[in-house]
Amino acid sequence: MSDVLLYDTTLRDGTQREGISLSVDDKIKIAQKLDEMGVHYIEGGWPGSNPKDVEFFRRAASLPFENAKVTAFGSTRRKNSRPEEDPNLKLLLEAETPVVTLVGKSWDLHVRDVLDTTMEENLNMIGDSVAYCKEQEKEVIYDAVETLGLFPKCANVKKLSDRNDYRLRAGRWRIIFTAVADICIEEVKKRDEHTY
Repeated sequence: MSDVLLYDTTLRDGTQREGISLSVDDKIKIAQKLDEMGVHYIEGGWPGSNPKDVEFFRRAASLPFENAKVTAFGSTRRKNSRPEEDPNLKLLLEAETPVVTLVGKSWDLHVRDVLDTTMEENLNMIGDSVAYCKEQEKEVIYDAVETLGLFPKCANVKKLSDRNDYRLRAGRWRIIFTAVADICIEEVKKRDEHTY
């Protein structure tokens, strides 16, 4: 039987509610408590999204976590670009975490209507980004957005699971499946405009 690994998103996803604003000290204290609780991965935030996240990663790098690994969260490379030239991937690596979590589009509708690209290019965006981060000696987690409840419509996740060339090229990496509340395509486009 495989181990169950706990991945906590409190420091990023948990702070996106109206009225919640954590200081860097708050984030450090929460991370230390999560480590004490035995959480395996702590998603620290999105490097470059705000000065607090940059400072959190700087300070967290010197903390002696016993159980947890801090992970920096960010998107795959942009379409029709190279991973080594992608500003988001550069910020992920500059966070100096042992783990990076790459988020990408897994639902065909998002690939076509939000990213405005082909399914094949989206798979290349995911595979190239994973491989590049692995080359930089990072443990990589791929966050397959919109997969729970939509899995039959998520052709890219099935292709990622079926295509050994990505696993061989990128080495060992994990895929996590997430569910996001129903959001209309216009909201997703607006939210991700600066990302991709």
